[in-house]
Amino acid sequence: MTLQAYDRGVLAVQRRAFDEAREQLASAGSDDRALLLLGQLASNGDGEPVDPVRARRLYERAAELGNGEGAHNLGVLYATGRGVAQDFAVALEWYRRSAELGDVPARRMVGLMYATGQGVPVDEDEAERQWRSAAAAGEVRALHDLGTLFAYHKSRLPEADLLVRRQASQSAAAQRQCGDV
Repeated sequence: MTLQAYDRGVLAVQRRAFDEAREQLASAGSDDRALLLLGQLASNGDGEPVDPVRARRLYERAAELGNGEGAHNLGVLYATGRGVAQDFAVALEWYRRSAELGDVPARRMVGLMYATGQGVPVDEDEAERQWRSAAAAGEVRALHDLGTLFAYHKSRLPEADLLVRRQASQSAAAQRQCGDV
């Protein structure tokens, strides 16, 4: 069995042979997964200086090819202003694109942006819709977000308690924190 360039690149990353990894991943051409991983290497500075500008270009290429995680990472870059001018509206666009491509954590981020008014006016109902969708798709942290929204903003304490308990049953980390609830 012959491994593809992307797979050889992943194995090189696991061995921390970053120069070999970059060479293999670059030879994968327009493989969106390879572009994403190259972007992550540039973003993290693995075996090279941190280069958020290069990471952004690679994430954009990956996202153009339909990679939801690449679009999500672009949302992070624009939300944090890392290597680009901080722009919440652009971050929101990338998170939405990521969610459209099936990235569930991005749907949670869209909800957070609506809840906090980053890039859009505060809209708790839209935040709730996004978080319900993310939670239904398995994003456990969205249950916490919903619980917080209901407890502190919508005065729906029984529903907030139910959501926090549901999150606790699905997350070992949440179970450790549940004693504080």
